[in-house]
Amino acid sequence: MYHVVVNPSSCSGKGIILWGSVEEELKKANVEYEVYFSEKSGDIKKRMEELSALPDSEVDVILLGGDGTVNEALQGMNPLSKFVLGYLPTGSSNDLARDLKASFNPEEAIKHIISQDNIINMDIGVLHYEDENLSSKFGDRRFAVSAGIGFDAAVCAEAMRSKMKDRLNKIGLGKLTYGGIGIKQVFSAPKSPCKLWLDDSETPIVFDKIFFIAFMNHKFQGGGFKFCPDADYSDGILDLCTVGAVSIPTFMMALPKAAKGTHFSIKGLAPYKAKKARVHIDTPLWVHTDGEVETKATDITVTLCAEQLKFII
Repeated sequence: MYHVVVNPSSCSGKGIILWGSVEEELKKANVEYEVYFSEKSGDIKKRMEELSALPDSEVDVILLGGDGTVNEALQGMNPLSKFVLGYLPTGSSNDLARDLKASFNPEEAIKHIISQDNIINMDIGVLHYEDENLSSKFGDRRFAVSAGIGFDAAVCAEAMRSKMKDRLNKIGLGKLTYGGIGIKQVFSAPKSPCKLWLDDSETPIVFDKIFFIAFMNHKFQGGGFKFCPDADYSDGILDLCTVGAVSIPTFMMALPKAAKGTHFSIKGLAPYKAKKARVHIDTPLWVHTDGEVETKATDITVTLCAEQLKFII
């Protein structure tokens, strides 16, 4: 039995359009399936919690949506090891699919999912709020692609409220939303003094001002920016991209380099690797997981789950 979970509103309606092709392929393959359509935020998490409660030792899920849809699904998958996840990307950024080289073609994707001829074991990140009030309100947040604090999260926060994103998604140009908002946030996003602890080090890395820190499980973020070109989703290590108090002209020069993954040649940008990273900043900044934003924070810890997720590509 395949449990198909569809976000019909993904990429401004692309999800429901793709479902028609997927359903046709499932019928051709003569496999048993049931489909669930989400209606609002939180529905997919709830559905995954229901699937987690099944007595089956293994649950096969086919997910149609974007990076945010995958993120919501992760919050309800307990334990991760119970699931085998097939995925058809229908989002505006699709950074997960980009790194995994997942197929956008329903016929090809369903063929791989049913045959399960290429299953990877993928790390899943966890963001924890050290502030007790935030931790109590939001809990820990899993992520597949990346988490971040500062500029990149501020871009995501504004994009989530953007009407322009819906308009551009309808003509296949949703990624431009992030570019336009990003340029705006370059001028308006605040910077803050920052301390960064890696693994069990008692001595922090100190930044006079931090523009943002991205915690990467995959190479890409923000619709194709190769923030951590060495990131490996199965090595048990987080890759960090840190951007300090660089000037606006320097940051604008770094953006096209980031598309190619050559931005660390610029002074003020630095990569790090760790199994655990803790950040303390003086000024509350936006925080995101896979582009999903809940709140601003000053103190977070980012790690990886003890278990990996079985993922079909």
